[in-house]
Amino acid sequence: MKRTRAQVWSATAVVCCLALLLAGCGTRRTHDELKTALVDQFPTAAGSQLAPGAVTDPGTTPAQPQQPAAPEAPAPGATTAPGAVATTAPGTNPNAGGPKPAATTKAQPGAGATGGGSGRPCTGTEKPIVLGSVGQQSGIAGAVTMNGPKAVSAWVASVNAAGGLACHQVRYLIADDGGSPAKHAAQVQQLVERDGVIAFVQMNPALSWSGSEKYLVAKKIPVIGTDTSYDMVYNHPNFFPQASSGKYSVQASIGAASTSFSPEAKANFGVLSCQEIAACTYLADNAKSLADLFGLTLKYSGRVSITQPDYTSVCVAAKNAGVKGLFVILDANSVHRFARSCTSVQYKPQIITPGTGVTPSMTGDPNLEGFFQSLMVAPFTDPSIPGVKEMKSVLTRFAPGLDHSGQTAVGWVSAKLVEHASQFFPAKDSLTSADVLASMYRVKNFTAGGMTAPLTYTQGENAKPFVCWASTTIRNGAWATASKWTCKK
Repeated sequence: MKRTRAQVWSATAVVCCLALLLAGCGTRRTHDELKTALVDQFPTAAGSQLAPGAVTDPGTTPAQPQQPAAPEAPAPGATTAPGAVATTAPGTNPNAGGPKPAATTKAQPGAGATGGGSGRPCTGTEKPIVLGSVGQQSGIAGAVTMNGPKAVSAWVASVNAAGGLACHQVRYLIADDGGSPAKHAAQVQQLVERDGVIAFVQMNPALSWSGSEKYLVAKKIPVIGTDTSYDMVYNHPNFFPQASSGKYSVQASIGAASTSFSPEAKANFGVLSCQEIAACTYLADNAKSLADLFGLTLKYSGRVSITQPDYTSVCVAAKNAGVKGLFVILDANSVHRFARSCTSVQYKPQIITPGTGVTPSMTGDPNLEGFFQSLMVAPFTDPSIPGVKEMKSVLTRFAPGLDHSGQTAVGWVSAKLVEHASQFFPAKDSLTSADVLASMYRVKNFTAGGMTAPLTYTQGENAKPFVCWASTTIRNGAWATASKWTCKK
């Protein structure tokens, strides 16, 4: 499928670094195999699941609505297809002891819960709100983006345990599109037309956005928060980005270098990016102007392949150019190889990479001690921030074992954005996409407890971009805050 120039130009690091690997390693799967690829992601998180059989060939008539499987077990007939994610919450064993979410409850009249902005007491007849997410939940891309929907799932469990959201229980359906735009399109359509999804929250289709854009716009389905991989979220009034996205996230990563690196590293700055697809060209083509914008002095700009087994020659070139600080856009495995290659020639620059290319394995690599990651929301390592403190508390209870990361945090902010908007939901038994849209347009200066820039949306207008960042660093084998939440004026 030929992509528009805007789609190619605006893809961020995760697209640049991962698209080729997914294309090269993917296998063709039968229609039945695609059906089984949708599994219950979080059986222990009340309300979070995947509807059975939520995949059809593009263009087919969606099946009639069915009653979904209970969240305590996988959907009937659903098996773990090759590459599919686990069917239990991360780090939990349903049969083991330890923290478990409270049982799902229905808010009853007189319990103190109110129905949306009207303040009407809950009646007990309100139907569930069905939310969804479609994207990469497995594979190379999923390794860094799937934590976003997992954070939303934990939030769903927490609000359901407290009686629901504006009197409504919440269901959250998660689908794995495997990076295929066609599969992504089919899944989005079925979740809306068969399973009753009225809004998508924390969509993470870094490699497949083109499959659903037209449909979501035509149907006016709200999309609240994403993996930050495309700036198309600024092109339509039904998209509500929660952080710097697309080219603005690339700018934010350069900004993170400017607030994380030492003065010597900022005065001797370099850029290294992959060369496989055109999306990676954005950074290389704009390296000088971006460095200048953030007060960095560019001394080197290089291109490499993510398939290279060794990067020694690149390390030598950057070292000879006098580079002390490098902004690297590569996938996690390539970052490991790059750091190892540089260590072999006694070269130890300060390195920063977007959080979309970071995996837990990095903290255990001695070659990456002092390594930085840029974040599109406030650092998940700083519990002094009210929103981060709340996030850690909820995740500890409802998603023990879930890795806290940049993508976990952007997913959490998306969830809290929905929660904030719910105060404007109309008091009615069954909510629609139009109700959610109207409520989102009433959001003004929301920061998710200090985790993002003040978010304001206006009816009929596209969201306004901003460039904000934070960063963390590996210190003694663990992530620590490097630079606090900063926005470019």
